[in-house]
This record gives sequence, C-alpha cells and structure tokens, in this order.
Amino acid sequence: MKKIILLALVLLLAGCIALGEADIDWSQYSDEEISATISELSAMLEGAKAELESRGQSADPAQDEEGVRVPIGVWYVGEDIPPAHYTITVAPDAYMSWGSIEVGTVLDDTGKHIDFLKTERRYSEMVRKKGSEAAVSLDELDYDFKEGDILVVEEADMIFTPYVKQKLGF
Repeated sequence: MKKIILLALVLLLAGCIALGEADIDWSQYSDEEISATISELSAMLEGAKAELESRGQSADPAQDEEGVRVPIGVWYVGEDIPPAHYTITVAPDAYMSWGSIEVGTVLDDTGKHIDFLKTERRYSEMVRKKGSEAAVSLDELDYDFKEGDILVVEEADMIFTPYVKQKLGF
C-alpha cells in the first residue's frame, strides 16, 4: 500500500511538472481557478502524507531507512508485522527513556501479555532510548520474528528496522 501511495505522489508531482512545462494557454483560466486547482492538489498531497503517517510510515524516503514505528500494544506477526529479522530501538521522541517487548505464541487471560507458561517461543527484553541513562543495558536489540509470534510492546513506541548483517572486515 505504501508503494501505491508513493507512486500516486510521484505521478501527482510529475503531472504538476508536466502542466508547468506544457504549452497551455493559462489566459483562459482565472487566478481563482488556478489557485483552486493548486489547493486541491496540495490537499491531495497532504492527505496522502497523513495516510502514510497514520500507518507509521513516511512519505520522505530518507526517513524510511529509519524503520517503521510500532506503537505500544499487542501485534501479530504475519498479520500486523511481516515475519523477518529486525533491529529494534526505542522511538527517539518517546516520552519514556526505555521500552520493553515480550514475544511468544500465547497471550495470558488479560490478552495484554504473553503467557510464558503456555507459549512455545518466548522472549522478553527491555531497551533504553539511545542517549538515555536508564538502568537498562541495551540500546537496541535484534530479533527474528516468525509467523505466528505475538509481540507485546510496552512503555514506549519502538522503531523496527530490517536487520542488516554488519561486515566484520575479514
């Protein structure tokens, strides 16, 4: 969906550029009509940007490299999050200086936490915001999410970036 919205933005921009370069007799349009068209195009662009932001994504490709924001809550791998290996950090604008994740395959009776006695795969970790002095040892963590995993994010939104193996130089 993100690619479709970005494609629409590119096509919209290309159309605007083409209109500016085409030999159009603008004298047949009033200033009000031209302003209204520009306003409509601007509103469409802002609407597309808002849609991306509501999905935790950005219309700015430079920000895409920073990952996808995963808000506090319960998330299902394979439905909400694609199965993959991710590097996870606390969102830089998070109110809390640390956050935590729980991963498993079964929720407890509250539906808000992993049932660590009944789950097959289990993992729990706390991560501090980069630059924070929180009493947590990790600034980031790497985890390989599998289809069927359930993720619980608590205390702070997290940024999920696809994991890139670092070369060691030999």
